[in-house]
Amino acid sequence: MCRWVLLTLLLVTTLVSGHRDSLHLVNNGYEGLTVAISEDLRQEDCNAIVHGLQIVLTELSKELFTATGGRASLREVTVVLPKSWKQNDLSCVIMSQVITISKANPKVHIQVGSAHPVFGARPWSQQSQGCGKQGDIIHMGGAMLTSANVNSSNIVSMLLAEWSKFRWGIFEEHGCKGNSLFPMTFNDPVTGKLRNNTCVGQDSKLPFCLTENHIPEAPNKHNVHCDGKSAWEVIMESVDFADGRNNPSNSTMALVPTIKFVMPTAPQIILLVEDTAVMNLQRRWEFVRKAVRRVVVYDIPDGTHVGVVVFNSMSSVVAPVTKLDDLIGRQRIGSSLPRNPSRIPESQKCYLCGIKEAIKSLEQSSAGSSGATVVFVTSGSDTISMFEWDEMMRLTTFYNLRIDMIDYPMMSHHSAKNYKYGLEDLVRSTNGNTLSVIDEGVGNDSKLSMLMALMDAMMTIVHRSIPTNVASSSLMIHSQGYPGGLDTFARGTFSLDETLGSEARFAVYYYDLSHVGNKIHLTTPSGRRMSTVSIQEEDGDANVIFVHIPNAERGEWSYELENHADSHQGLHIQVSAPESKDYHINIRTWTSSGSNTNEIYTPTVIFAEVKYASLPVLNALVIAKLQRLGTNATGSSFDPLFVELFDNGFGDPDITMGDGVYSRYLPSQNLFGIYEITIDINGNNGQAVKPVSNILKYSSISDIIEENYCYGNAINYEHVTSLPDFHRSNIYGVMSFESSSNNKDVTSPSRIMDLIVVNDLINKQIALSWTAPGNDYDWGRAHHYEAIIATSWNDAKVFTGKQIINVPNPMKVGENQSMKVSIQDFDKTLYIALKAIDEANNPGKISNIVSFFVPSPSTLVTNNIIEMGSARGLSVQSSSLSDESVVIGGFNIGNIAVIAGSATGFVIVIAVLAISCYLHTLCRQKQDKKNKEDNLKSATKGSIPNITRNESKEPVDSAVKDPESPVSTVPLKNSDKILQEHAQQFSMPNESSPEPTHQKPFPDVTLTTMTNVNQPYSSTPSSLISDPPALQQHYPSGAYTDYLISYQGHYNIPSGTQSFNQGPPSYSSEASITYTYESDLSSGITYPIGPISQSSQNSLLCNTHQVSSQFLHSSYYPNGESYTNPAFVSGGQTPLSDSQYTVLDSSQLHCKIPPPIAPKPTKATQYTAISSAAQGKDKVRNVSHV
Repeated sequence: MCRWVLLTLLLVTTLVSGHRDSLHLVNNGYEGLTVAISEDLRQEDCNAIVHGLQIVLTELSKELFTATGGRASLREVTVVLPKSWKQNDLSCVIMSQVITISKANPKVHIQVGSAHPVFGARPWSQQSQGCGKQGDIIHMGGAMLTSANVNSSNIVSMLLAEWSKFRWGIFEEHGCKGNSLFPMTFNDPVTGKLRNNTCVGQDSKLPFCLTENHIPEAPNKHNVHCDGKSAWEVIMESVDFADGRNNPSNSTMALVPTIKFVMPTAPQIILLVEDTAVMNLQRRWEFVRKAVRRVVVYDIPDGTHVGVVVFNSMSSVVAPVTKLDDLIGRQRIGSSLPRNPSRIPESQKCYLCGIKEAIKSLEQSSAGSSGATVVFVTSGSDTISMFEWDEMMRLTTFYNLRIDMIDYPMMSHHSAKNYKYGLEDLVRSTNGNTLSVIDEGVGNDSKLSMLMALMDAMMTIVHRSIPTNVASSSLMIHSQGYPGGLDTFARGTFSLDETLGSEARFAVYYYDLSHVGNKIHLTTPSGRRMSTVSIQEEDGDANVIFVHIPNAERGEWSYELENHADSHQGLHIQVSAPESKDYHINIRTWTSSGSNTNEIYTPTVIFAEVKYASLPVLNALVIAKLQRLGTNATGSSFDPLFVELFDNGFGDPDITMGDGVYSRYLPSQNLFGIYEITIDINGNNGQAVKPVSNILKYSSISDIIEENYCYGNAINYEHVTSLPDFHRSNIYGVMSFESSSNNKDVTSPSRIMDLIVVNDLINKQIALSWTAPGNDYDWGRAHHYEAIIATSWNDAKVFTGKQIINVPNPMKVGENQSMKVSIQDFDKTLYIALKAIDEANNPGKISNIVSFFVPSPSTLVTNNIIEMGSARGLSVQSSSLSDESVVIGGFNIGNIAVIAGSATGFVIVIAVLAISCYLHTLCRQKQDKKNKEDNLKSATKGSIPNITRNESKEPVDSAVKDPESPVSTVPLKNSDKILQEHAQQFSMPNESSPEPTHQKPFPDVTLTTMTNVNQPYSSTPSSLISDPPALQQHYPSGAYTDYLISYQGHYNIPSGTQSFNQGPPSYSSEASITYTYESDLSSGITYPIGPISQSSQNSLLCNTHQVSSQFLHSSYYPNGESYTNPAFVSGGQTPLSDSQYTVLDSSQLHCKIPPPIAPKPTKATQYTAISSAAQGKDKVRNVSHV
């Protein structure tokens, strides 16, 4: 057992998210399934969406019943309609049946919204945790439901497959096109031939593989994450069917689901405050009154229904549920608590009495009693009698209440596993939150930090109780405490970005008003110093001074004020602002643990989901700050620990790259005691982007149905657009960590899940590559690796086989490693596995097992092309099955023979080439001598001389310069015929010609100019593009938008630390077309330019600094957004075709255009030039500048 002492603690707001879910399988029927329709869907489509949803859910119940063998179907479904849809609108007949609820943010299982940038309208499951764990949510486009009448069977099949992933934690059981980790084919362990990476003899109607059809050796995502278990095995081990639950039903038909349509109204919040003698100590009750006033008067958005109830051995309503819509009503409710607490002992408090009084108050309100949030503000966590607990469970279920709890003051720590029939268990059962405020008293006083923690706790509950799209709710931008006793200034800075509203609120919190100086100085980003004396507002009932900043300037502000606080008190500065109506950045945080107590033996992963509306935010900088509560031996605060989270798709712990879910193991081996966890997220200095949908992709539902998209370990987006730099902070709460009593290292390295092996058939080697794991989970550097080669998958699974020696030492976590292994055994299917070991000899889990097949050298000679193709399709691995260990980088006799033969052949080839060059040189010299003699004879007879490049020292006319031109090498009597051919070949278009004939211009004409272009580049033939001029305009540095996620193992990240981001790659397609992307540095918008040929990719250059988004084709760039291709580690991006980059008006573009074609000289001019050459006259250059 861990032994620790809870010392006097600093300010803290603690929160533990509930992990209970309303979705349950009861008697073969799912209850509590919630489907939500997004606000971005039009009400005009209401009838089609609702009708399609009814069809799909009914058919899904039938297919689910069949797929599970009669074990499960749908019984009850709740559909949450958008709040913006009007109930009296004739376009939605279902609105007459809608039930209103006040539960603003219910747990949603299926989200129906706009199309996804990659998946389109097809359903897809977001999974952030491992095998057998329920996923996060299923997303589906509304367009899929509007076509349900026509394609219901296909839609239901896709939805059933995603349901299987979401509910039971299985993954894709087939290969992904272009993915080397999950290839489309693999080597059959029996036949040694390639086979499809999928089930054998599987019923096409089933969305998963049955045990008898499953192939554990198949290299797909499911086998990697589930260690080769079949999907059916994982399903039967789930909470739905484990231990004999929900055996096949006696019924032969599936349930017909009951569908209830609801619409959220304004949220209802009941503050249920304990009023016992425990609140009499120090200033606890006074702080409760001040915190309630601050939150009710200043923080809760307009339209919210709020009531206040106090309880001890009985309960009473001190403020009935009232809608907040004016300042007078806010102040009345905010100041409704009694001035002095009762003297009733804490042991006599009655939780059930409080809940009953809260429900009574809700029933008397106009908003109704269903779906409200009840917030307990109470001390300790006393055990509740079983009768009282059961009755509270019944009431909360019947009235659909969510119970939140603020443990105030938290005077002692109890492990969550000791809470049975306690209030915390009731909170978790209703998917609520538990928050704690540490008791901080000094004599008869309480510290200001305790008041701030209580205020923050209440504000956190409020934010989680109101809709996420309410822009009037305040966001905390800056919060900083300044200790007293120094009689000095409190100075700091804060930033206001474009994602915030126009107004901001600067607040100074104090213990005593005399602690704050007379002047508060604010300096704007432009350097203007604001005088705040006339705009300060004091609220002594909340111990705060406000400064409202209307139309606040964007950028970094600074502040300064006098701090006269006592040594045991201080000042606290907070800056808040509403979110802009144009930007909705949503943050959700959770952990892999179901409680707030974690032992070192149980690894805990923290997750942070960052979304822009429903789209993932990529390339954000996400930092989890772990602050240990209390003080160290010197009486000072503990140093915080910063944990950077990643969306990298390495598999352990992050499942999928590009889903907007950032994750990391908490370093529990270094944690001891209670820690406050706060998630800080920012735009990573402008590198954060969001994906943009290509509206031409999946233009029809049939296209969506036909494409079996597989994203593997990364979602690859074709286009992204930059986001304004932003900053958000989200309090997760407090977690306690109990370490081993003997301080023994028991944490192992994380699992390697991206092992890839490639065959080098020529050199009889295989190349291995993988991402380095950590030493303790994904922290630090492992000590060494162990790798084996086995003759069967089962042997590799238990790490039995021949050892590979000389494996390289582990690198820093997240870095790529590789090695080569020589092969001595052929024509066998072998299996390779790898794992990391730490310095305490704790082994990590076995990596993904990869098979490979290397044909014998004789096969390589006779069938080299076929085997090379096969190797690319393998889930390749390397192994040597000789009796000795596999040789790394060594040479045997066979190798020496091959090398010697290759060297001999190389020498012979060089000798033949040298002789050929020598003979060619002799022949050329003889030919040159003969040409000189012929020219001399022709000159004496009046013929046209044969001008060679070596002899032509002066600039000559374009008609005669090139010796390959037919005009310069024929007698004068044939010149008319040749001139006619020459004119035909290099003809220029005349006014009557519909289109120019694109031919090669005169050889010596290379004119380059800067001019306006009146047609898009896509219509410019690549044959007209010449080499770039000597002075070429360069692209600005840092002008590329890319999406490269690197993995940095920061252990203590100082403020402002940014993650490393690699440089941009080059984008090219198989057709050798290069698309160039250049940014307008002033606006941060990225524009595509192109295409240009691979051979002349630098010759077409446009200055896009003057291009605005209005020049981009609106049909391809919705909402005026511009975007460019992101670069993923896994690759796989394909640029759009030329037609998709259309410039409507390029009059502002200054570009290097193709060289103009010189006009055709007249026959007389050409004849004169030829005659002059024959007679040795000065040549006249006949070139017209265009």
